[in-house]
Amino acid sequence: EALAAELRGDGVRAESLPCIAREPLPWPRVPHDAWLIITSSAVLPIPAHACGHRIAALGPKTAARVRAQGEAVAVETAGGVVALASALEQWWEANGNGTRLTVVFPTSNVALDLRRLQVSECKT
Repeated sequence: EALAAELRGDGVRAESLPCIAREPLPWPRVPHDAWLIITSSAVLPIPAHACGHRIAALGPKTAARVRAQGEAVAVETAGGVVALASALEQWWEANGNGTRLTVVFPTSNVALDLRRLQVSECKT
């Protein structure tokens, strides 16, 4: 709205149209051995049925909000999702004991239109 007001002040006909709306969606059932990849504090708080999982958090503010909820953060990094994926991979190589890694992460409704839940599995 501030940009539209500035443009109108310069004599330009400008209007703001809300194009993005964030609405919380219900969390899916989370497999007991899954990781929660928290890339935004917008998905917090973690609901009771999803608590107690290993968590990877993107950014110190998101990690702090997860910890404030009483949950432990196993992997934390700044620098975007690529850095988080790299940190998670490094953690898994050091601690995974050759087991399968299942990752569950909340995503936008655009991705939910493609699949209800994004799940990725890999073996190191």
